[in-house]
Amino acid sequence: MKGLSGFSRLIVERPWTLACILWAVTLLAVWKIPDLRFEPDVSRLLPQDNPVIQLGRGLQGIRPTSRTLLVEVGSDKIAEKLPELAERLRQSPYVEEVAATRAEFAGSSDGFKQAPLYYMPPDLLTRLEDRLTGEGRWSALEDSQELLADDPVAGAEIVQSDPLGLRWLMEEAVLESLPLQLEPGSEYVVLAGGERGVIRVKGHRVPYDLPFTKKLLNDLQERLSDVDVRLHGAYTQAAADSERVREDLTSSSLTSLIFVCIFLALSMRRLLDPILVFIPVLLAISWALPLGGAILGPLTALTVSSAAILVGLGVDFTIHYLVRYRSESQHHTYGEAVKATLEAVGPALVAGMLTTVAAFLSLALADFRGLRMFGLLLAIGLTLAFFCAVTVLPLLLRFRGKFRATAPTCWIPRAFDRVAESRAGFPLTVLLFVTACVGCFFAAQRGVDFSSQIDSFRPQDDAVALAASRFEQEVGFSLMPVAILLDEDSDRAAVAGGIEKLREEGRIGFSEGVHLAYPTDARKQSVASFRERTKGWLDGTRRDLESLGFDPEPFDESLNRYQSMFTGEPDPAAHELQLPAAGQMYDVALCYPRSSLLSREEWQDFLTSLEDAVGEPVQAFHVQSVLEEIRHMVIRDLVRSATTTGIVCVILVLIFAGGIRAGILALLPCLFGFGVTLGALAFFGISLNMANCVAIPFLLGIGVDHGVHLVSHFRKNGGCRTGSCGVAIWRSSITTILGFGSLITAQTPGIASMGLISILGVVTCLLTSLIVFPVLWRLWIRSS
Repeated sequence: MKGLSGFSRLIVERPWTLACILWAVTLLAVWKIPDLRFEPDVSRLLPQDNPVIQLGRGLQGIRPTSRTLLVEVGSDKIAEKLPELAERLRQSPYVEEVAATRAEFAGSSDGFKQAPLYYMPPDLLTRLEDRLTGEGRWSALEDSQELLADDPVAGAEIVQSDPLGLRWLMEEAVLESLPLQLEPGSEYVVLAGGERGVIRVKGHRVPYDLPFTKKLLNDLQERLSDVDVRLHGAYTQAAADSERVREDLTSSSLTSLIFVCIFLALSMRRLLDPILVFIPVLLAISWALPLGGAILGPLTALTVSSAAILVGLGVDFTIHYLVRYRSESQHHTYGEAVKATLEAVGPALVAGMLTTVAAFLSLALADFRGLRMFGLLLAIGLTLAFFCAVTVLPLLLRFRGKFRATAPTCWIPRAFDRVAESRAGFPLTVLLFVTACVGCFFAAQRGVDFSSQIDSFRPQDDAVALAASRFEQEVGFSLMPVAILLDEDSDRAAVAGGIEKLREEGRIGFSEGVHLAYPTDARKQSVASFRERTKGWLDGTRRDLESLGFDPEPFDESLNRYQSMFTGEPDPAAHELQLPAAGQMYDVALCYPRSSLLSREEWQDFLTSLEDAVGEPVQAFHVQSVLEEIRHMVIRDLVRSATTTGIVCVILVLIFAGGIRAGILALLPCLFGFGVTLGALAFFGISLNMANCVAIPFLLGIGVDHGVHLVSHFRKNGGCRTGSCGVAIWRSSITTILGFGSLITAQTPGIASMGLISILGVVTCLLTSLIVFPVLWRLWIRSS
């Protein structure tokens, strides 16, 4: 190939110029690596014009729950310390709003003030009735008379504005609307037990602005350093996810490097050669990460695995090159050996690179940006790995010196050759063929499940998630609400009744929104009964005031105000939460479930219960709505990617193999690996998820490499022994297995499972390459 010949001339004739250029590029890349940013917000990976994402953003506009942080503080006499602690937090430059008292937590009570009877708990309604009638009314007025006697100046204003002391009942009713189980006797939010309090903080920016989030969390910790602090909310989860992603990148990359290096040192029986093999790969990774970050933006939890994967895949090029160069250097000078090596393995390396890059680039068609970024980053990295293999490695070999006449060999590829040539070769070929067919059958019959649950990106022992779960259990409601969208045709009274039913059943902690303006029939009847029993309380109060020696006229304003409240009807405008979406305006009812609905099954069960309680289908939104949208999107992307990869790989292999039969043989390793892997997933019930699903199209691209190299080797050398090509395939397969296997160390479950799935596929491709391929090639030669 002319392009490769140009590379060889440049390497031989201008080594120092090329080395200086490569060194400068590497320094620039390493300098930019610390600037890499990570994106743990899964919703940002969806198309921004997606209706579900737009809906979620709209809801954050009316109730910014993602910017809400609950600060749980513990200390002796916490009720006395809460005012001062809240004031410290208000001084933070990163905090927009602080709520510490019960009234601040309760928020606006306009709806309650207009029609309090519809919102008061039954026990308070009974106490209010006692206060307005008979002995209770007379006793309240006598208390007011005593207050006037004790403090004529201040008492006159208090008594005149509220002669019956009704405001205390009103405030108690508002505070009882809080879903928290609180310790009595404090206006602040002190949890039952009296040892812990809660302060609600709203940040200036969204949680996934990670620099801001870290500054906010550090600032709050410093301001509350003298008390026990536990932070709950999206800010803490975003910071934890980002840190875990960075740790996964470091651990998986280092593990991959260490194990691959150890394997190559043992396999090659030398220390220098593995270093030579690795240097081009490390350079490619050091270039790919900052380049990908600059082009694609913040890296995701999925893309951080690319470094470990590139270690396993990129080293394939250098292994094949080094094995061939060792052989050519025995008979040629350095320059001739470089040229001969590129002529011998160059086409196969190009074919292997193109087929694997095709698999990665097929993800560039994905709607889900997480897959698209992952595929593009790996395509960039693998292209650079190929470039470094054919430029950097030859430069290093210039100073390597002469190889020994007899190259170290590995007994395992020779053992595979003997098995393929023995009587067991054909039965094993049939067995692998049957296994692949059975795998395809299981995959077709049972199907492969796809899970979009957030737990695929968070370990079960995630400290932040466990702390949030414990806090939700203590306070009795989830921090993630369910939003019910009501259009102009929705039966608001039915929705209100359904929500009330779920609350009574214990599935909902509390709710807010327009449905509160549509009381149930039972509530209407209770209010009507109250009004009937308290009829005439206003005139009775005036008469009682006269009996106690008061002039009723100064009290008329306050009494008429309460009369207006007691006769008032709920006003939807007082509970208005409106959201524009899909060209129309929706009213919103927010329900806070008792649990977080972390699984798809829990969300479907809650939605079914809601619709059963309401009596009709409802439009509801939850975090699970975003995950479900991702699920459908990724499944479409996966099918499209696998189909595109398959078509491109077949075309490329047929071109490089030089014939249909040779091309079909070259495709066998990936086809067998694909069938066995899908069958294992279906048989053992292993679910694909947003991370490990990318292993499926990759197997198509990775498996083809072996077939292309074997076709080239058998045609050039004759016979049916894999020889040096088998050694290279064995070593490159193990390094790929170690590269993907290092992902098992990742804390992120989805990335760890991607390593397991990939290992299964690569092992199958290896067995097919070193046993099935030679057997079928021998049969093909005999039939020719």
